[in-house]
Amino acid sequence: MGTGELLEYWGKGFILTLFLTTPHPTRSARFPSPSQERGLGRIIYMSDNSKLLYIARILRKKMTKAEKMLWEELRDEKLGYKFRRQQPMVLGVYNFIVDFYCPEKKLIIEADGGIHNKEEIKEIDKFREDILKSAGYKIIRFKNNEVENNIEDVLEQIKQALANSPSPD
Repeated sequence: MGTGELLEYWGKGFILTLFLTTPHPTRSARFPSPSQERGLGRIIYMSDNSKLLYIARILRKKMTKAEKMLWEELRDEKLGYKFRRQQPMVLGVYNFIVDFYCPEKKLIIEADGGIHNKEEIKEIDKFREDILKSAGYKIIRFKNNEVENNIEDVLEQIKQALANSPSPD
């Protein structure tokens, strides 16, 4: 597997063991305790893609209320485009799992819980977004309460992003 740092993330009812193979901001970040949200568990750096797929499957089963609501509106091409949920993204040495992904438009949608208000998580989110944007992906973020309380506005913003995103060549 190579050299790196082994970390464990205590998620909502499960533990993720992360093998970090490259320098990045999470080395100084603290992982949340079991009582906190699982948001950080979606940022995973490891060299074994089969582990990444396994973790994505776990995250699909452990979706938040907001993620479930959003998935109901995105699935089955209800907005005219195919979306995938808890999608692994492999970019060079970096592997991420994004909440929702539309391959036709290279659009990533993230539903963020309260943990994303913490400074160290904001740094990780920015690091992750910079890498994804540099690879040509467009990212839109919504707070969980935004999705839960105003799904119509969220869907309208997604529709606008889809209309304004050119299809990749």
